[in-house]
Amino acid sequence: MPRFSGGRYSILPTGELYIRGVTQADGQKSYSCQTRHRLTGEIVASASAGSLFVTEPHGTSSPKIIDFRPMVSANEGETLELGCAATAFPAPTYRWYKEEDGRLILLSTNHRITQLEGSLVLQFVSVQDSGRYICSVNNTAGEDRSSTLLTVSGERRS
Repeated sequence: MPRFSGGRYSILPTGELYIRGVTQADGQKSYSCQTRHRLTGEIVASASAGSLFVTEPHGTSSPKIIDFRPMVSANEGETLELGCAATAFPAPTYRWYKEEDGRLILLSTNHRITQLEGSLVLQFVSVQDSGRYICSVNNTAGEDRSSTLLTVSGERRS
């Protein structure tokens, strides 16, 4: 579940910054971290900024998934983001499936489900959303897949 998800940027629960569709312009920016203590409200900023080095690919490469979470838990009513990041050239296409009765069902976008490149965003999850989700990444050079087991509990947080 992202702490923040806005357009191309997501902050993952680990604190990592996830940037979708990286461009050369992203390498010209500096990135810093700021946290707020839940109880005291105290804000602390990172002592130094980070940089992103963007390089041009050489030749083609088949997709290789480099980041995903094998298991995710959520409470009913929450919004969560299942991330799936891959390296590939040319740029890959991401597709998400849900496994039902041993078959893969391609997920389509609706009022609760959105796909942002490699991320699948599920809003207002319910117990029925529990199950195995498969991220499929492909380009002209090949394909890679990963799966995430989502468990949604019936207790809704207030």
